[in-house]
Amino acid sequence: MTKFVLQNIIISKSTLIYSVLSKDIIKTEIVPFLPLAKRGFQVTVPLEEIVNAVLYKLKTGLQWHQLPVKSLFDDEFLTWQSIYYHYRKWCKKDVLKNS
Repeated sequence: MTKFVLQNIIISKSTLIYSVLSKDIIKTEIVPFLPLAKRGFQVTVPLEEIVNAVLYKLKTGLQWHQLPVKSLFDDEFLTWQSIYYHYRKWCKKDVLKNS
């Protein structure tokens, strides 16, 4: 019984900790300023979740390889390299600076 309660506490804390902004705010305020892919690999995960992972990294200050990607994404599993790829692409295009 004790293990079950502790696991529920950890799960509920992880869902609260990893949510930086609500998906509605990210979708209306940030995603319209991000460039869409013209060719190449199409994004399989919604951009709101990638932006949330980037914001979580910037807020907590942890290293890219320490991102809890299994906890951040519900349906699809991304690696920290793919999140870093999107962040680096947006930085090179000055998307984050200009928006």
